[in-house]
Amino acid sequence: MNRMRVEDKSLPQAELATFAREAHEKICPYSHATRGNVDVTLEVIGA
Repeated sequence: MNRMRVEDKSLPQAELATFAREAHEKICPYSHATRGNVDVTLEVIGA
């Protein structure tokens, strides 16, 4: 399993988690290419 760490102390935790999840699921070409083949856990650290 792979872990993607996203940290930004200037954003509230919930808002950052939403941004990270949407980027991972909808935008990131690497995530699209590996979907179904590589398990990824998001580790989000906000304010």
